[in-house]
Amino acid sequence: MTRNQTIPAILPTTFESMVAPWLMGIARRDIVAVVSYPASDRQRRVLQLLADNKIQRKYGATPNRYIWIGVDFRVDPIDDVADLEKHLRRKLADQTGMKISEHEPTNEVIKRFEYRSKQKIILYCFGCEQLLRNRAIPLLIWFTVQCRVDSLRMLLFFETNLFDPDTLSLFGSVPAFQPRIVELPLYGAADTKQFITHMMQSIWHFTIAPGMTNRIISQCGGMFLLVKEALWYLRDHPKATADAVFSHTEMQFNLAALWNGFDKKEQEVLEGVVKREELNDQSLLSSILYLEHLGFLTRERTGWKITIPLLTHYVQKLLTHDHQLTLNGQKQILLDSVPVDAHFSRAQHRILVHLLLHTGQIIPRDAIAELLWPHDTQTHYSDWAIDSALSRLRTRLIQLGLSAHMLETKKGKGFIFSP
Repeated sequence: MTRNQTIPAILPTTFESMVAPWLMGIARRDIVAVVSYPASDRQRRVLQLLADNKIQRKYGATPNRYIWIGVDFRVDPIDDVADLEKHLRRKLADQTGMKISEHEPTNEVIKRFEYRSKQKIILYCFGCEQLLRNRAIPLLIWFTVQCRVDSLRMLLFFETNLFDPDTLSLFGSVPAFQPRIVELPLYGAADTKQFITHMMQSIWHFTIAPGMTNRIISQCGGMFLLVKEALWYLRDHPKATADAVFSHTEMQFNLAALWNGFDKKEQEVLEGVVKREELNDQSLLSSILYLEHLGFLTRERTGWKITIPLLTHYVQKLLTHDHQLTLNGQKQILLDSVPVDAHFSRAQHRILVHLLLHTGQIIPRDAIAELLWPHDTQTHYSDWAIDSALSRLRTRLIQLGLSAHMLETKKGKGFIFSP
């Protein structure tokens, strides 16, 4: 990298060991499935990889041989194969200036692109866990079929345990879907220190005492999400006490988001570790191994230990305090008797009030649509907009320290709220 470029936030050796399996899998024409949690940092690593021609050449992905096209199933409006192909074609046209007829078959477009440019396409997709949650078998089949087309390579990012029995059962519905799975653990102390140095020197331009650096590494582990929040707080509150750095409201929101990203079995495992229980239930074995491989758990002589002290403290609080979300007579939303209406938009407030009034009942999509668009409901109706609105509401609940699982989607029926 040139002197004017930003210093990478992790060590070069760590970066190379991370992306080498991706590139080698692509060269072998595998479907490469990258498993990590949380996945936000992986987007940064993809951008770093796209800028690193030397690494690409070293592992057979010579830049002039490939074009990279991205998809994010968490935000892009993709519900089926037609949506995905439309997205791929639009991105290809935008990035290359290629003229594409809307009636031209996607496979023909890909072949024509390769013939003209002598390049192959690497399709990298974030948020692929959404495909599993929605049991999007046609999209998994599409990946399997397209992988046989030499012009198209797949790099899929998952924020979930691909070895979970339910997931393996889903893969059994698509027998030819056999990805090469790469698990990425949390960062080590050296990379975390490099990240802290990068944030202070290249991004925010401030300093902290060496002792505080070590304490951040100790408390946050290799979770950059928490490290960044601690640094952010120190930047804005330079005289803050160490306790305040790790206990302020925004840090608790981040811990809540981290916690609610785990599924129920993973949460059960982490709670069992904090309570020092014997984790002998065979149904939890896959979750234990997943958490160990990703670096959240480490095995000690006396049993398992959570590697992030802040997460341990958060779980301890959860086990001793049960949040209550209620309505008062004026239809104010209360969390543990404290009004929290200001945390929700007007549409979110209408939806949440309706859900609280119908706790435990299935609320059909039509009812949610009427709350989102009180006027001309059918004109504005959009399944994607409804799902996006409920996803944003879940995020708000998580930020308040509540479980994302209290608002569940019942496929083909609607939604159910169980606080």
